Amino acid sequence: MSTSHCPNCGTEVHYGFNACPGCRASLEYGAPVWTGPLWIAMGVGIGVATESWGIAFAIALCGALATAHIMRRHIRAAHATVAPSRV
Repeated sequence: MSTSHCPNCGTEVHYGFNACPGCRASLEYGAPVWTGPLWIAMGVGIGVATESWGIAFAIALCGALATAHIMRRHIRAAHATVAPSRV
């Protein structure tokens, strides 16, 4: 099983855990939510600038899929329920 480190406290976390065993931070995996609207906005901007909506749609779709694939193992802490102890 692959492991990563909690971005909040640095504790080693097995991939797929919903909470960090060290600081109890809620963990989320994958690309951040804002990347999808970013690719859509870029596609619309390119579509308006070039008047080629097919190319704009392809750029937005391929960019969103590539981002989701590249960042599929990205881990981020949503929020910590208990502050980590600094010993």
